[in-house]
Amino acid sequence: MSFPAIAKVFGTGLVLISVVGRLQGARSQTSIGVSKLAHVLYCLNTQQPDGYKPPHFRTHAYRLRYVYGKFSEGDEDDELHMLVYGPREKTATFYEVYLEAENGSPEIDVATQTTTFKKQQGRLLVVGDIPGGYQDYRRIRRLLVVIARRPAIRIVDGVVRPGPESCPPWR
Repeated sequence: MSFPAIAKVFGTGLVLISVVGRLQGARSQTSIGVSKLAHVLYCLNTQQPDGYKPPHFRTHAYRLRYVYGKFSEGDEDDELHMLVYGPREKTATFYEVYLEAENGSPEIDVATQTTTFKKQQGRLLVVGDIPGGYQDYRRIRRLLVVIARRPAIRIVDGVVRPGPESCPPWR
């Protein structure tokens, strides 16, 4: 094989590695401990106005699924995309939460984009408006498909308490 042919093969391989690396980087997700998730729920309960607080799945328990990290272009590394379910998973509220302040200090900052869903015919459908319009709706629909595949996490009220991160007021 001649040098140009070898260079062509390796060049194609490098392009493929580069593309795969970018795709994986766009969906780099990691896990979060239950104590951190419980603290996020604490912040949502204490800082969100009525009507935006996370619903209970059972009398003293929450049920949630999440994706943490970059999911799509424009997401931050510290971004938590979380779906908190109501009773029998018939309703859910979607939250986007940042787990670090811009200056790098530990903080739980809730984005103002809270969306509620209601299950009809086996699918979660939007109730009301999605801030950000149709483009945001498409992004959230893709997120819901991924989040729905994640295992559900049950968190009881007893562990929902303050943690080391601050909870700035809802804006």
